[in-house]
Amino acid sequence: MKTQKWPFLQLRNIILPACIAGLFWAANTAAQDHSEVTAYWMTEYKSTLWNLPINKVPILGAHDATSCYLKEDSPPSTGYIEHDGNHLTHLPGDEGISRGKCQSVSITNQLNAGVRYLVLPIAYQNGQYWSIHMWLAIPLFGDGGLFQELTSFLNDHPDEIILLNLRAPLYSDKGPMTAKQEVEFYKKLYDELKALLVPKGNFGKTTFGQIWNGDGRLLIIGNPEGDNPSYPFIWNENEKEDVWMDTTDPTALMTDLTNELNTWTNNPNPDYLFVLQGMTTTREKLQNAQITNSLLRQQFETNWKKYPINIIQVDDAAKSGLMPFLLNRLTDK
Repeated sequence: MKTQKWPFLQLRNIILPACIAGLFWAANTAAQDHSEVTAYWMTEYKSTLWNLPINKVPILGAHDATSCYLKEDSPPSTGYIEHDGNHLTHLPGDEGISRGKCQSVSITNQLNAGVRYLVLPIAYQNGQYWSIHMWLAIPLFGDGGLFQELTSFLNDHPDEIILLNLRAPLYSDKGPMTAKQEVEFYKKLYDELKALLVPKGNFGKTTFGQIWNGDGRLLIIGNPEGDNPSYPFIWNENEKEDVWMDTTDPTALMTDLTNELNTWTNNPNPDYLFVLQGMTTTREKLQNAQITNSLLRQQFETNWKKYPINIIQVDDAAKSGLMPFLLNRLTDK
């Protein structure tokens, strides 16, 4: 007797492969769309951001952002003073790269991944200004310099806004810059970038809409010595909460960060920028970032759901996997 095949058994050979193919197509499409959103996320969510002040927006930050450009033969920043009080005199080599390189991809790729808060130590050496992390990483000005890279990104993404924290102290080739040297630096910065600069405002009152109504897209955070007419574009670094978490243990770091969030929630300063420093103080920066960032993602899914998040600053920010959580926070507002 001939066995009859039921129609659904015949169809499964068509339907199941089609469904599986559809799932793969959807997953690949979602990944591509997600990549586009991170590169243009402020543009994508412009209506949501318009009336929000800067300190009410979840933003991904990159710790020592330009350390991605460090090489084994990068010259030392001779004015930089190490924790033991001595000036740096040696090339990084393998060990120096391991402890000094906090980001694995270029600034452009960090920005394409959604990073909008960049932390930069600065030094003047060999006749030019550099972004450093113990060693000279990339010149600030001129062809191939950092500001050319930022300008190129902003030309291609005209509604994105970048927060640039010029971390104090600024260095010369002998040590921290004098007040006069800082004036010279900020004057050059203004002369070179004035068309891009966001005028000084208030982290808790200046909204994204107000920034978009102007021409500037680069917001400079610094702490210059004294008062000077060259500084109307410098947002005050002292109006920023960002406690350094001095721990090598990623699990202990999560506890410290949660305690910090509790402090901010119970005693908020409405005009301050709030920066969670989500990095450990290990020598294996990129390797340890994988563990730390995984724990951070877990915190976003569990213990931190009730906390407002402003800036989360991490190592290997572009590969941290934190952007989906931050965008979810934004769209939940």
